[in-house]
Amino acid sequence: MSMRAASLTGTSFGVTLVDQIHLATLLYTLVGVGCTSYILYKWVDPEERASVRRTNTVVALSTTAVFLIANAVSIGFAVT
Repeated sequence: MSMRAASLTGTSFGVTLVDQIHLATLLYTLVGVGCTSYILYKWVDPEERASVRRTNTVVALSTTAVFLIANAVSIGFAVT
């Protein structure tokens, strides 16, 4: 049952694949916004810039990998 159908009937029996992908995308976006906020806050201090760049790279690569793996797993379970 999709989010639209759940809102019309008032009941929901589970989360669909589309719902899972949308939730994963929302979480991925929220982590990106949080990391960007942290980076902009720390970027003011010139001594912190090297660690901020490292943090940005690590967060970007790890969250992208988790996002892709989570979607692949969700799609895999939906196909089987």
